[in-house]
Amino acid sequence: MTDGDGFAYQGQELDIFATASHWKAYWASRIRPWVRGDVLEVGAGLGVNTAFLQNSDVRSWHCVEPDPDLAAKLADAWAHVGVCSVSKGTIASVAGRQFDSILYIDVLEHIEADHEELAAAANMLREGGHIVVVAPAHQFLFSEFDAAIGHYRRYNRASLRACSPPDCRLRAMMYLDCIG
Repeated sequence: MTDGDGFAYQGQELDIFATASHWKAYWASRIRPWVRGDVLEVGAGLGVNTAFLQNSDVRSWHCVEPDPDLAAKLADAWAHVGVCSVSKGTIASVAGRQFDSILYIDVLEHIEADHEELAAAANMLREGGHIVVVAPAHQFLFSEFDAAIGHYRRYNRASLRACSPPDCRLRAMMYLDCIG
């Protein structure tokens, strides 16, 4: 894990998927029960997912984004929302803070050291808090597209469970779009 210096996001799909409002509304409705209190969104990209996950149970929302251009766009997009703050970096750049929910929405597959990343997240989680991961499924579907946008892997139930911190308890695991 680094603070994001020198990082530039490889993918171009963020702009394309930004308009996938039906899809985003669907998966957001499935994970929203675990999004509450002080929220950390890791790798927030353009902040499109942030809008779908805001709810009345959120006290504060902090986005970290390692790509400086995306972090600047994200900060501009959310500058008017008092509950939201943005910083360039990774989870390491907010070390020492505590959160009730830590979100990895289509991000964990971009982090080579996923075990270490989730362990660091667990150390920043308040008692009773949640780490939420939304990631592409099934390694056998790994494609040139995955590699082109910087994915290291895809997950199945066993591989995601294997990288979960030992002191965390699994509350729910579901496939959201098995066919797609």
